[in-house]
Amino acid sequence: MNANQPAVVSEYKGQPLIVLNAGSRWPFQFGLGKAKMILEHIEAIRAFAESEGKSVGEEVTQ
Repeated sequence: MNANQPAVVSEYKGQPLIVLNAGSRWPFQFGLGKAKMILEHIEAIRAFAESEGKSVGEEVTQ
């Protein structure tokens, strides 16, 4: 994974996208809705990455 490439803003069907790893063979892109969802769940994503996919941290029941 190469995190040295800057993120760029692109567009798809008139909607904004953020493109990570833009110059690579496999860029990662998503729109505003997913970006907001990622921010809402950033701690679970962090725990998932740090645990090598074994946990999402504290389970929250509603």
